[in-house]
Amino acid sequence: MALGQVERIVCPHCSLLCDDVFCVINDGKIVSTYNACMRGDAFLKLVNSPNRLTNPLILEEGRLKPAHLSEALDVACNLLSRAKKPLLYGWGSVSYEAQEVGIQLAEKLEGVIDSTSSICHGISLRLIEEISREEFKCPTLEEVGDMADLVVYWGSNPADSHSRHLSRYTVFPRGKVRITGRLEREVVVVDVIKTRSAKGINLFLQIEPEKDLNLIKALIEYLSGKELPENVGGIMKKDIIDFGKMMKKAQFGTIFFGLGILQQENFKENIEGLIKLVKHPNLKGQFSLMPMIGHSNMLGFNLAAKKMAGVPYGYGIDFSKNPPEKTTVTEALINGDCDAALIIGANPFASFPQKLVEKLQNIPLIVIDTQMNLTVKKASVAIPATITGVETEGTMIRMDMQTKKLRKFLDSPSENCLPDKEILQNLLQKI
Repeated sequence: MALGQVERIVCPHCSLLCDDVFCVINDGKIVSTYNACMRGDAFLKLVNSPNRLTNPLILEEGRLKPAHLSEALDVACNLLSRAKKPLLYGWGSVSYEAQEVGIQLAEKLEGVIDSTSSICHGISLRLIEEISREEFKCPTLEEVGDMADLVVYWGSNPADSHSRHLSRYTVFPRGKVRITGRLEREVVVVDVIKTRSAKGINLFLQIEPEKDLNLIKALIEYLSGKELPENVGGIMKKDIIDFGKMMKKAQFGTIFFGLGILQQENFKENIEGLIKLVKHPNLKGQFSLMPMIGHSNMLGFNLAAKKMAGVPYGYGIDFSKNPPEKTTVTEALINGDCDAALIIGANPFASFPQKLVEKLQNIPLIVIDTQMNLTVKKASVAIPATITGVETEGTMIRMDMQTKKLRKFLDSPSENCLPDKEILQNLLQKI
């Protein structure tokens, strides 16, 4: 790379996949970025991280020791081949092309494959399709920026989770219809605490925990012309009416909902209520729901699994059954019938509840990753990978179902670091 070369890229950090990010490269390293959020900047600079995994590791005598790539691939192949029912888990941040090869590998092994979506917004997408009885569709983020005059964040905090969501796509952009941007939009935040996303907006509704459904029903009652109680879930009648009036006059509204809606016992009723709310006959404008998907390519796995095995969103595939059945990583580990695991594009030792971590600790682990992390440290064999969208090209699906092509603009830091797809193809050929 030339000294000080500037590259325009698609940022692979989160499911916004921002395509206006610039990287300044010096001596093959990213030294600075423009337009990237703080999280995106930090992610891109993982290329230069001292924790970068650049050599294969094999567990010997209780310690991970450096190994040749061919040896690591052989060990991984042997562990998977000997397993009666291996688990292949993760996939949230790898390319769509790698996800397809992963599903082929799981089928050949007669194992279980699942992604991070089964404990995240894959469930939202599935419920929307089941309840509405139609394929999930939503406006593009650009359409929201062009036309929305009401933006609602419900149980989500994009200022921290998707830092450029408001600034680039929904609230502040000057759109084709909303030519003055923020001046023509009303913004509502519903959450249990006042987050950074609730600053400088039109209306903040601080809902009591587990009371979201009460508020949803109250809004539906208001739109139906019914009288409201003085207080619903800690929110005063006046504020509910103000929210309802915003919805009634809006020409184009979108509710972006987060895990705050999902992580409740009555999450299904919450989703059903939101669907009824945005489809209320007394709303004159166009309304839609969009889950605040986090991982850069969580949607990719869902689309691949649906196409290749016919399973609904939010499920994995159990290829040990004939015909294959839908399942989840939680079900597979709790049942205890998986006797090896391949982890890719996830760090379950940092994100799983202790009960599931203990299940993983008791079986051999093959980990494919770009960085040293808690899961790699527990691996039987670790294989270093390149970073998709930086050192490897690939396809990812944005949170609004839009396809994004990511390109390679840096060389791999080591000849031992291969693209995820290539590593999986090697395993598929060896088995």
